[in-house]
Amino acid sequence: PIYLKVYGTGFVITFSALFAKVWRVEKIFNSGRFVRVTVTVKDVLAIMVAMLLFEVIIILVWQLVGPMQWNRTVYSTDENGFATRSVGACESA
Repeated sequence: PIYLKVYGTGFVITFSALFAKVWRVEKIFNSGRFVRVTVTVKDVLAIMVAMLLFEVIIILVWQLVGPMQWNRTVYSTDENGFATRSVGACESA
């Protein structure tokens, strides 16, 4: 289902932003005394783009190798053959 991809991508965006901020603070504090450190947006964005690209590759491989499919099991039907009781779930093919 789509929510797995959306949750995963949202997590990676949030985690990569927090990781980039921690990396930025670590770079500033470990630079030595009285040394000006320039951390550009490009540096921080590179971390976020790399992590997001990794997530997109995982999702694409997952979708190509074993896409999710909806499977429904019918337990009872009425006199016309319509399902009256069934259970369905998404499963990887």
